[in-house]
Amino acid sequence: MVVLQKKGWTFLLELFKTAVMLAGGKSKRMGFDKCMLKVQNCFLSEMIIKNLRKVFDDIVVVTWNKEFYQNFNVRVVHDELQGIGPLGGIHAGLKASLSHYAFFIACDMPFISIPYIEYMMELLKKFKKDVIISENRGFIEPFHAFYSKATIDKIEECYKENKLKIADFLKKVDVIKVKEENVRKFSSELEIFINLNNPEDVVRFEAIIKSAEKYNS
Repeated sequence: MVVLQKKGWTFLLELFKTAVMLAGGKSKRMGFDKCMLKVQNCFLSEMIIKNLRKVFDDIVVVTWNKEFYQNFNVRVVHDELQGIGPLGGIHAGLKASLSHYAFFIACDMPFISIPYIEYMMELLKKFKKDVIISENRGFIEPFHAFYSKATIDKIEECYKENKLKIADFLKKVDVIKVKEENVRKFSSELEIFINLNNPEDVVRFEAIIKSAEKYNS
């Protein structure tokens, strides 16, 4: 449990309880809303939510398509800070989170490594930072990552300053960056960061889905 103080109120929160899936809407490259994406006759969003439930008791989806998720037993919210991309989704997810840290993933990321999630949890318990993200070939990965509710004010500060890139936000908070070599211990080919952006990606994913159990078990 952690004590969070905000605007004169004191909150006692669990460290880890909520996972947030960002499902922004229609994809130009896919040609339709990615929440409708099916893999082997199953909605990809449903697959992701099922795997998140192995770790998290509370699932939040940030989307404008509330009707699609009404039978998924999730909480649905939408961006309060509109038109600013992923940072707006992170903001909405954090405001809805029932825990101090929320895990974030996108609705087009099919691979989830539970051991890696647990590894990140242990690092946050040890170092007590605001955010934990991963390095991937010299870049940072903003998803398959944890963010703290304590950073909500920093996102709002970025919004007021019109600094809308996640990289701008990360400059304002305390971050753990997991080295690529350590990420590869859990995801040898860095599959956990794959996005399905077009129909060709879906075909490739379906070709390897039989081996996906090692990521989702």
